[in-house]
Amino acid sequence: MVTLSHEQADLEDAFHKKLNVEELATSMSAAYGRPVPIVSNARGINMGITGDPLGTEEPADYERWQASVIREIASNFLRGQKYDEARVKLQDAIKQMGGLRCPGEVVVPLYLPSSDNEPGPNASAVRYNDHDYWRRTLLMGCCNDIAECYLKSGNDIEALTWLEESDHLYVGCTTPSKTALFGWMSSNPASEEFYLERLRTLATMGEMFLRLGNTSSGLLRRWQRHLLVMAVPPGMDGRSLQRMVDQNEMRKLTQLKHPDAKLSPKLEVKNKDLQIMGSWQKVEVPKSGNIQPRMGFCSFVWKSKLYIFGGEKSLDGPHFRDLRCIDLNNPSAGWWALDGYPGNEAQTGKATGWKMRVHAGQQRAYLFNGRLQLEYFDLVEEKWGSVKTTWTSEGDLPFWPYQQLVDFSMDIVDDKIYVFGGSHTKCELGCNLFTVLDLKTLKWRRLSGYTGSRQHPLRPEWSCPGPRRHPASWVDSSKTKLYLMFGEADRMSARINNEAYGAQSGYGYGDIWYWDIAEERWVRDKHHGNPPCPRSEMSYTYNPKLNKTIIFGGYSPTIPATAEETNQYFSYSYYADTYTFKPNADPNQQGIWKHVLVRGFPTYRAQAHLVSDPDTGKVFLFGGYTNSQFVLDKKHVIARSFGDLWWLKMDVSDAEGNPGAGFFEGVDLEEEARTAKAGPWQRCFNCGSAGTWKKCGGTCGGKAFFCDPQCLKEGWKEHKDRHRCMNRKK
Repeated sequence: MVTLSHEQADLEDAFHKKLNVEELATSMSAAYGRPVPIVSNARGINMGITGDPLGTEEPADYERWQASVIREIASNFLRGQKYDEARVKLQDAIKQMGGLRCPGEVVVPLYLPSSDNEPGPNASAVRYNDHDYWRRTLLMGCCNDIAECYLKSGNDIEALTWLEESDHLYVGCTTPSKTALFGWMSSNPASEEFYLERLRTLATMGEMFLRLGNTSSGLLRRWQRHLLVMAVPPGMDGRSLQRMVDQNEMRKLTQLKHPDAKLSPKLEVKNKDLQIMGSWQKVEVPKSGNIQPRMGFCSFVWKSKLYIFGGEKSLDGPHFRDLRCIDLNNPSAGWWALDGYPGNEAQTGKATGWKMRVHAGQQRAYLFNGRLQLEYFDLVEEKWGSVKTTWTSEGDLPFWPYQQLVDFSMDIVDDKIYVFGGSHTKCELGCNLFTVLDLKTLKWRRLSGYTGSRQHPLRPEWSCPGPRRHPASWVDSSKTKLYLMFGEADRMSARINNEAYGAQSGYGYGDIWYWDIAEERWVRDKHHGNPPCPRSEMSYTYNPKLNKTIIFGGYSPTIPATAEETNQYFSYSYYADTYTFKPNADPNQQGIWKHVLVRGFPTYRAQAHLVSDPDTGKVFLFGGYTNSQFVLDKKHVIARSFGDLWWLKMDVSDAEGNPGAGFFEGVDLEEEARTAKAGPWQRCFNCGSAGTWKKCGGTCGGKAFFCDPQCLKEGWKEHKDRHRCMNRKK
C-alpha cells in the first residue's frame, strides 16, 4: 500500500467535501490499467497499488499520483463552475510534480526549453523533454482544464496561452528513451487518456481560431485531429476516437481559402490583443515602366527604394539576372534597370533562391549564393564588387560545405553574416547547417547543424532547428536574438533524389527558435497568441519602426484544400493571410502574434517578398507565384507568377506606442468590403459576393464590379453617387 501525504493545508477538507472517491478510483484504474482501491483518512490518501504500476523498471511516480488527486478536486470545482478555485487547485497539481522553470510559481512556459543543455540558474528545473509520457498526459490535462477555466470566464488570450502549453507538451513527446526525433516522426503511447487530452487541446484551439476568423490555424487543428485518430498505436481501439472527429465538418473547412473571400468582409476585431485591422492596397505602376513577373528573386530596400534581383518567371524560364529598382515614394515613375550582375551562370547556377541583405554601415547589399566568393552591390556607386572569403576547417567539415545552395535564410548583424539551412546538390531535403561569416576577417565557421551529405549526415537534436528550406528569419531590435521559424523539409525532392528521409509529401515546420547571439546557442521558443499555421515559402519582414515582424501568405505541403467550384481535392494549400509578431519588452516573456483582418488582399501565393522601408515604416509586397489549378487560371497551365506591388496599411502603433504608425488613417473599410479585390476575385458592389465579375463600363474607370444585370440595376444609383460614375457616350 502506498501512502501519499497532503501538501496543502486545505487539501484534506476539500477532499472530504468535494472529491468523489469512487470517481478517483475509476480514474486511477483507467490510468494504470489495473484496479486501484483508494481510501482517505487523516494521514492522507491510500492507494492500493503494489509493485510497479506502469509495468516498467522505473520506480512508481508518487508525485504524479498526488497531482492526480489534486486535479480531481479541481475537476469538482470546474463542474461546479467555480473557475477561480479550480484554477488554483490545478496550479497546485502542477506544482506537485516540481521541476518548474520558476520555483514555486506556475507561469508559462512551465519548464526549460528542450533545447537547453544546461540547467541554468534553477538547478531543479527540468526541460519539456525530461517528462515521461504519463507526466505529460497529466500536465496536458491540467493545462486543458486551466484553459477551460479562462475560456468560461471570457479570457481568450489566457485560454490560448494554456492550450499552447498543452500543445508544446505534446510536441515534445518522443521515444520512451527521450531521444530526439525529426519533426516528421512521432512516437505516442498506447494510452487512450493521452489521446483524449491531445484531441481536447486541438478541438478547443480549432474552435477558438475559427471563431476569431483565423481559418488556416483553425483548419490545421481539425486536420491534426483527423491524422491523430487515423494512426493510433497497435493495441488501441481507434474506432471510439475516430467517432470524436467530425469528418463532414472537416471536409467543409477544406473548402475555405485563407482568408476566405466570403468571410473577410464581415470580420471585425473581437479581441484587440489577438487581432488588428489592416488594408491591402495595390500600387499602380505604369505598364511602360513595369517589371516582368517573377518568383525566387532577391529583394531589399535602401533609401526608400525597392531593389529586385534575379528570379524566374516559372521553373522552365525565363530566368532573370537583372537588377531593377523602384522609388517607393514615387512608384508612378516605374521600374528602372541598374548595372547588370557580372557573375557567369555556368559558375553560379541560376540566380534563383539566393539572398541579398543590406549592411547599412558599409552601404552595401551583400549577395550570397553558396560560394566562397561573396558579391555585393555598392549602394552609393551603384556597381557590383566582390570579396574572397575562406572556410575555417573543423573535424568532419574540412572543406567548404556548400554546392549551389538555395532557399536558405540570411541575416546581417553588425559585421557578421548568418546563413541557415537551404538545399544544395547533396541534400535536396534541406539542411540545418548554420554558419557565420565575419566581415572583418572574411572567415566562415560552423555554428551548428549538418550539411545532409553522406559525409556529414543529418541528425535529430534537441539543441538546434531541424533541416529545412525556405525558413523565415529576422533579427530583433536589440540585435541580441536572431529568430528562425517555419520552412519545409522537402521530402518529395529527397525521394526523387534517392536521399534519406524521402517521402511522397513534404513536412511543413510549425516551430519558432531564436539564436542567442552573445551565448551562441539556439533556444526553442513558443508561438503565443493568434499565430499563422505552419507553412513554407512565406513572405516576411521585420519592421524596425513598428518593432513588429509581418508574415504574409506562403504554402503548406500537407494541409489539404478543396476547390468548391470544381470539387477538386488538393493535398496542399496556398495562403494570402497576414499576421504580425511583436516581441515582449521583457526578454523573459513571450511575444504576441496577431491576425491582421483585411477586406481585400493579394492573390494566394508563395515566394512573394515583404519589405519594410526603414525610413518611413511602410510595408510593401512584391511578386511570388501560385498554382494555376489551386487558383483557377486558364492562361497558365501549371503556375502563375506575379509582378504586382502592394502596400499594407495596419491599425498599429510604432515601437514607442505612438498611434497611426501603420498609415491606416483614411482607410474606408465599408468601401473596401464592396470594391476591394479579394485574391483572384472581385466583389459585387451590390451584393458583396466574390467572383470573376464584370467591371463597370462607365466613367469611374472600373471602381465597381457587378455579378449580374440585376445587381447592376439595384446598385447603379448608389455606385453613381459614391463614385461619380456616368454612362459613357456611345
